[in-house]
Amino acid sequence: MGVPFFANRETLPLVREIELRDACEIIGIHKFHLWKMQDKTLQFRCRAMLANKVLRVIKDVKPNIVYTFYPNHGVHPDHDALSAATVIAISKLPKKERPEIRCAAITKDRFEKLGKPDLEIEVSKFLDDKMKAIRAHKSQTEALFQRLDKQLAKTPNEKDKILSAYSVKKYWIYDVNNKII
Repeated sequence: MGVPFFANRETLPLVREIELRDACEIIGIHKFHLWKMQDKTLQFRCRAMLANKVLRVIKDVKPNIVYTFYPNHGVHPDHDALSAATVIAISKLPKKERPEIRCAAITKDRFEKLGKPDLEIEVSKFLDDKMKAIRAHKSQTEALFQRLDKQLAKTPNEKDKILSAYSVKKYWIYDVNNKII
């Protein structure tokens, strides 16, 4: 996989794990859970099993907020499967124990289908670390950064404009009390 070649189906999981660890180190995350599931297979897994795995983590961590993709708006089938499992998991908790679910949506029709985001968070003061963390996922972002770096080199005085899409995070709040997958 990759040009130049850097991994195959068997070695890619280790590459991705190293990238994840590097990205987490950059942004200060020191505890995370790895389930060692093969890429592009979660949509074929039992949704209840995935939801139970998520539920165990939520019960262990007890977060106030959970960030995920909006179900069916994560583009990648694994993102959509895990976001659906997350919503199901949270719906199993007693209402007073449910964390808020903040969902990113990256489909082209997200505004048409979901409306305006419920929350926009300015993250420009964290932009350097955010971009370093994204860049750490080299096997998934190398082409993006080649284009971005070329654009920034060509027009360095437009850096803020070029990176503006990365400076604000948009979230839709998923209310499991009113809807469920």
